[in-house]
Amino acid sequence: MEGDGSNDQQDDKAADISCETCHLSRLGFCRFFKSIIPDAPAPFFRGRERLPRRRTIYRESEPIKNIYVIRDGWAFRYMLSQDGRRQILSFLMPGDLVSPSSIFAKKHQFSVQSLTAMDVCVFDAQVMRDLCRSDETFFRRVIATCLEEKEYMERKLFELGRCRAEERVAQMLLYLETKQTALSLKKDDAIQFPLRQQDVADALGLTQVHVSRILNTLRQKNIIENFKDMLAIRDVSALKELASGGVNTF
Repeated sequence: MEGDGSNDQQDDKAADISCETCHLSRLGFCRFFKSIIPDAPAPFFRGRERLPRRRTIYRESEPIKNIYVIRDGWAFRYMLSQDGRRQILSFLMPGDLVSPSSIFAKKHQFSVQSLTAMDVCVFDAQVMRDLCRSDETFFRRVIATCLEEKEYMERKLFELGRCRAEERVAQMLLYLETKQTALSLKKDDAIQFPLRQQDVADALGLTQVHVSRILNTLRQKNIIENFKDMLAIRDVSALKELASGGVNTF
């Protein structure tokens, strides 16, 4: 459930943290407001929290109080059908605002769960809304973040509707590799890959069996190699060729 920024997991106070020196200042949402809100910490900052893996952070239709920016770890946005089937909308990594559109909404439009243990910065949603009303530049930066989210979802909708299963998997792996390269998360040419096969299936509209068969084929052809929570792309050209039927994003 959504934290209030004041429980025992909160390990820092706003006065003790400098946004200026935080590694997120060059990543994701934080890079937008650093230049227009030079104060450290930002006025809407309420602290940090440590969240365990596979914990529900927001639930669909819950009132919005706080908004999180991920400092470390992974999460995912998802929705459930009436019969309980899960559709993962997107995966979230360091620098990502968990829900940009939540700044303008009263209730969450989807649920969010931590995929790994996470460190997050807690932002006060109401203070951010007030700042949007009083600061046009800040408002424009927030809108730009929301538009990025919208464009991402439109491209994903195209992939789910028009790309073959193998193309979807290849697109996803290339997207994760590109994003983690930008975030300096790669280690020894391998990227973080804490996803279960069911997570991949729920994100791509496939069955777990189908995902398993595709990943096994990619391993057998030495296109990828994966080990505990890590994955290495051994033949980028072959993976790009496989993904060529879709938009180069996930």
